[in-house]
Amino acid sequence: MTLEIKQIQQTLFLQRIVAYILLLRYVQILLSKDRDKEYDQKEENYSYDPVGNRLFGPKPIEFYSYNRGNQLTNDKKHQYEYDRNGNLIKKTELDDDGKTKVTVYSYDYENRLIRVEIQKDDEKKIVTFSYDPFGRRISKSLQYQSLRGEAEAISDDDRDKGDHDYEKPRTTYYVYDNEDIIAEYNGKGKITARYTHGLGIDEPLAVKKKDHTYYYHADGLGSITSLTDTKGKTAQTYEYDSFGNLKNHEQKIKQPYTYTAREWDSETKLYYYRARYYDAKVGRFTSFDPILHFANARLKCDQINTVPPIVGVSLLENPQNFNPFIYVSNNPMTRTDPSGLHMDCLRGGCHWHLSCIDNHEHPNRDAVEGQCFYDPPVEIPEWLCKLGVNAGCNALCKKAGGNFAACQAACRSAAQIICPKKCE
Repeated sequence: MTLEIKQIQQTLFLQRIVAYILLLRYVQILLSKDRDKEYDQKEENYSYDPVGNRLFGPKPIEFYSYNRGNQLTNDKKHQYEYDRNGNLIKKTELDDDGKTKVTVYSYDYENRLIRVEIQKDDEKKIVTFSYDPFGRRISKSLQYQSLRGEAEAISDDDRDKGDHDYEKPRTTYYVYDNEDIIAEYNGKGKITARYTHGLGIDEPLAVKKKDHTYYYHADGLGSITSLTDTKGKTAQTYEYDSFGNLKNHEQKIKQPYTYTAREWDSETKLYYYRARYYDAKVGRFTSFDPILHFANARLKCDQINTVPPIVGVSLLENPQNFNPFIYVSNNPMTRTDPSGLHMDCLRGGCHWHLSCIDNHEHPNRDAVEGQCFYDPPVEIPEWLCKLGVNAGCNALCKKAGGNFAACQAACRSAAQIICPKKCE
């Protein structure tokens, strides 16, 4: 064993001791707001285990239980089940009135969420998603199904009418410019919304719905705090807790961008963070972090000294980074995760690269076996950013040769973060 590996192990040991002291803390976040000249103090209290799993919070009566894989299994009202790839597949809720609500999640072969079924009493709500070859979500459909087997698809604009009697099924489709949605249209080909974005990732500037245009206003984290009309009058406001739960659920203007300017799906109560979906209620993603699938396999093979910076050094710096489900290491006040992948961007550039994985002993081998990331790393040159993420990555990977699909996946994951916001 080399001296370097011994030093890393000693550092890990000391860090874990410190982690037990620091991470088993009782974090108190005071959110105050002056309402009607009265000081209204709000408290959110959280405690965590050494690897970042939430034990209590935001209220003391809310508790959480986990299995050895850091998967949430129980909280005060819910039970959770997962597949072998670490995807949440079932959530069972017992209401205060004793009624059971069951939510079933389905995924495609790339672990992308494609269907959510929510059943309560004699009604089932079905939400389906589809994606393009670049992994972007291009459609969302909502259906209601009764015990009689009747089902009708409805659009976002119709979902709050109170009844489910609609003339024709409708689905919302999305048109993209790189990673940004620029238009929504229905099944008839009619545009229902247009969006204008800034140069950065997740930076919506304006939305036009029907004959009305609204402008977005964001806080320092990028979360949308209000919409104003063309006269500068506030048309709608948004308020969140520290992990992104919407406090004012009644929204007159239907538009998706909210917390950290990501898309809020009111039908599933999840945020769409591109690679994964985020449940703000528990402060966790519903799926295993794809980046950690590969990093875990490399660490399993005792190749710590060869693990690249983005998934090696940054992981070793904080034990919470080994947790594949938690959101931004439980630091949502200063960090964001626009891609749904590992959120850290190291100084000197982000290099997302790993060798082909063929580890039959890995617990998530079904998800990682045969997957390839490029080594040496897929570096993102300046010309690629100028050309555009999709076109640039296509050109880079054609030149590189080898596994084109794997190169594209690594390139797009890195470029969508590096190009808009250069690492300092």
